[in-house]
Amino acid sequence: MRFVLLCFVMLFFISCSQKEPIFTKKELPSWYVNPPQNSTSSYFSLGEGRDKQAAILDALNSFAQTLSVGIESEFVMQTQTNGSYLSSQNTKSIISSKVKNINLSSYEVLNIYDLGFERVLCLIKLDKKGLFSAFLSDIEQKLATSRAMIDEAKNYDIANRLKSYKKAKANIDDVEVSIGLEKVLNGEFDALRYQAASRKIVYLYDELKSSITISLHSDKNSQNYLQGLKSAATSDGIVMVEKGSLKNHLDLYVNSSMKKTYSYGFYMANSIISFELKNSSGNIVGANRVEVVSHSPNSYEDAIVGLRIKFDELIKKEGVSKVVGFEF
Repeated sequence: MRFVLLCFVMLFFISCSQKEPIFTKKELPSWYVNPPQNSTSSYFSLGEGRDKQAAILDALNSFAQTLSVGIESEFVMQTQTNGSYLSSQNTKSIISSKVKNINLSSYEVLNIYDLGFERVLCLIKLDKKGLFSAFLSDIEQKLATSRAMIDEAKNYDIANRLKSYKKAKANIDDVEVSIGLEKVLNGEFDALRYQAASRKIVYLYDELKSSITISLHSDKNSQNYLQGLKSAATSDGIVMVEKGSLKNHLDLYVNSSMKKTYSYGFYMANSIISFELKNSSGNIVGANRVEVVSHSPNSYEDAIVGLRIKFDELIKKEGVSKVVGFEF
């Protein structure tokens, strides 16, 4: 009994002699509570992470997100005022993509503060002119590349010239957004000069495409498909003629085979339609094959009529370029 009592007394003194750990509460630094405001020459961004590098990365990500929202708002205002050939629906995604691809390596870490418990705070500074100088370089490089594509294609046949012009146009698809970004971030930027250069490339492509004429040639089995083909081509800005000049003219040959079967009470019609697009020299510049299937409980005639309907639906959905095998 004495031994048990002695143990209790010893445990009591040991517990009393132990000191509770003292935790010092660290106050948030003033630069974190009241960070500096963005100026005409600099951006500031706060970050937080388990260590210094994580905190810096968080600050950069925060900056990119904030910038994307701000630039989108400003750019929409500019396009409403000045106009743009870009559709508004893809402007947001282009801006977001560009911000993510910005080289954010040129930043300055102004403050680092360790709060403890794997919580580090930081404040970084980014220079506007240095940060977005890459935009101007990107604009000039893409415009120069597209102009070179067009100059090189001047002596090509019409089909290959159109392909080159289309690539030149695709190469500057996001240049208009870059021009808008530069104007937003630098009021002295000569946006009009670059917009004129960009839109000239688009105009040259549109002008060349509208100058192309196409004549249709078909076998007897393919006659029913021609009207749907003509309608889809006209909707896509392609000029269909009986006979065109040799300079910007293409010939589209349409041939098809049809197979008829009867199965499970249905009359089935299956047609394989082949397309060959040839230039003035008779060289094939585009080709494709499509298959359409139709059935009817009444007769083969009804099933064959259904083939035309199925083809019309197909070309409206896929477009002329995909169906005939040539990108206009």
